[in-house]
Amino acid sequence: MTKLKGIFNQNRTKTNTETSTLPYRNGILHGRDLNYANEYVSCKCVSLMFAVADWMKMKNSEDTRKAKYEKSVNPPPIRETLALIKENKQIREEISSWEKHTVIVGEDIPANGLPKDYIEYPYILEVVEMLCAWKNKNYGKLSTHLQKMFSANLSSGKRAGECRKIFEHKILDTFEIIEIEERACALSKVIVKVFWSDGNRKKEALLTFGCVYESTTERVGIPWRNNGKWILMPWDVQGLYQ
Repeated sequence: MTKLKGIFNQNRTKTNTETSTLPYRNGILHGRDLNYANEYVSCKCVSLMFAVADWMKMKNSEDTRKAKYEKSVNPPPIRETLALIKENKQIREEISSWEKHTVIVGEDIPANGLPKDYIEYPYILEVVEMLCAWKNKNYGKLSTHLQKMFSANLSSGKRAGECRKIFEHKILDTFEIIEIEERACALSKVIVKVFWSDGNRKKEALLTFGCVYESTTERVGIPWRNNGKWILMPWDVQGLYQ
């Protein structure tokens, strides 16, 4: 990158009418290199953009890669390794002994309730709290619950702005939980019907979310170990865009 910068930023003090094959920044900008509109210059500009993009990607991940490298060349003591093997065995046993719970809407949980009504089912609580944020027009909190609907490259502020664009004209009236399916200890499906107003029009849609327990540590995320958090995956939210 340093060598390219030196080449492309060379001083160009004389007017040149011959075909340029390098994108001399100073010559083109200040009208010294006149015959620069050709495929050589264009391709090298595009190549430079790819090179800069790769450099930015590597720069942003520098700390993570450095930590990973240092960990690889400095293996943990044998005592820690044995403890980790023992813990992993225990986790496998816990997962294998997990039993699916059948959650009946209207009996185990209300179809429409307050967050306190779903405390025993944290993954359902995540959906209900998302709906409460929508109803209260709290787009910052709503965008956090629905972070998987947006690009991971967006900042929290921009994500909240994109969330506002989608929901600010959708005034949530109420909701109804339709179906709950526990598929694994860290994965459940929740189908909810939402009713909202868009101006004078009343609308409704079925939304399907995958509730995934993501670890916040280096270990596997296990709900009963409280080492992660529930994340909503928008499996089917097309009804919001009708």
